[in-house]
Amino acid sequence: LAGRAAGGAMLATLQTLGLKAAKDKAPASTPLDEARPLNGSTAPRRLLRHVSQLAVRGLDLRAGYFLEVAMQGTEEPLERSDIFRTANPTWVPPCGFSGCRQHVFEVRAVDARSQKTLWSQALDLSQVQPFCEDLETHGHSPPLAVPLVQLSKQWFTLPVWLEKNGSPAISSTLEPRRPRGVVKQVKASDVCGAGDRISEMLDGLHQHKVESSALRDAMECCLTERHALRQRRQRRLSTETRLRLLRHAVDIRRKNVEILKAELSEAHDSSNNQDAQRQQAREELARATEEQRLVAAGLTSTYISLKSLWLQLRCRQMRMIHEVCQVYPIEKHDKYWTIRGLNVLSIDMLGRQDLREEENVSTALGYIVHMLVTLSGILEVPLRINIHQAGCSRSFLCDPHEAVEAITAAPREFPLYYGRGLEKPRFEAALRLLRDGLHQFLYSRGYLDERRLRSGSLLECAKLILTRELFGVQSPPT
Repeated sequence: LAGRAAGGAMLATLQTLGLKAAKDKAPASTPLDEARPLNGSTAPRRLLRHVSQLAVRGLDLRAGYFLEVAMQGTEEPLERSDIFRTANPTWVPPCGFSGCRQHVFEVRAVDARSQKTLWSQALDLSQVQPFCEDLETHGHSPPLAVPLVQLSKQWFTLPVWLEKNGSPAISSTLEPRRPRGVVKQVKASDVCGAGDRISEMLDGLHQHKVESSALRDAMECCLTERHALRQRRQRRLSTETRLRLLRHAVDIRRKNVEILKAELSEAHDSSNNQDAQRQQAREELARATEEQRLVAAGLTSTYISLKSLWLQLRCRQMRMIHEVCQVYPIEKHDKYWTIRGLNVLSIDMLGRQDLREEENVSTALGYIVHMLVTLSGILEVPLRINIHQAGCSRSFLCDPHEAVEAITAAPREFPLYYGRGLEKPRFEAALRLLRDGLHQFLYSRGYLDERRLRSGSLLECAKLILTRELFGVQSPPT
């Protein structure tokens, strides 16, 4: 009874699906061994995940580009290839188009830099027709700029291209013959027998599930024990490793402690030596302090004696400078200066004077250089110029700092007189050297005042030297 009930239920299910159940005795002419799909379709369903390769021939692209597969009307690609730089790309995805259950999609070429779509073509796998089995060795040229897909071991393309190029014979020869569908009739006894077998299979499946569960529990228990054992071994290994590291660190620290003890002993010895040196330095400092105190006691008398000698020297110098003033009296008149009654103009005027006044001017210049030499000897001031035949009308100067061509050559002579047969530029150079000598004398004594020496008068410089040495820096201007 249970078997008949199962058979009745299976028969009702088959009737709902549109199948006819035959009686126990079927006509001899009716085929019973052939079956037809339940949806009544004879063509296999093609999806994107069944595609193993994708190729395009004749793309007019030279720059780098990607091949993308995407749904129509969407920007996000389902799959993207590596960069191609050829007009005949063949794309073999490493993992295929797994997970893509679409049969209508779009193939496009995208520029690698600008990400712009350079070419695109829609493809419906339910409408494609066979093209060839081997794309490389096929005798006919493949379609240009038309995608080709490989399903199983055969290449397919769009039927529009086959019709345009007159190749329906190629696709018809390659396309396999499809068998005509036949309605299969099922017996009720077969359905009942199948129900019994299904029951036995379900019982076996249940038993296998129980055994699998028990086996899984045993495997999990074994894996847990092994995992615990591995953790214990890892902890033991890490403990041993850490113990070795700690022992190594202890050895290193012992060596460092020994080194520090040795350094501490050396530092202690060095400290004792430094203490002894400091004690010796203190004793030497005490002796030097005592000697300095004894010397300082005699410095006062020495200072008083030196000051008395300096005052005597200064008085003698001032007396001699006063005698120089009496020998070479310098007077200022309304617009000119005189020395011993002889008029001396400024340097600019001396270069343009009359030859009839040459004797008076050269004599006055001799007086000036003789006074300068005398003052430099009294005050012990070195001069930057060499003066020859001072005190006469034929005095001349030499510049020891002048650059000469020969090392052994004597410095040139610059006369403080002029006349026929003498070069006037050398006389003017002698006047400038004499002025520089007077300025250097003032600077060495600390009396140089550029505002008062702009007139260029030689006697004014000499008078300023005598006035400052006799009456001091705060003396009234002459």
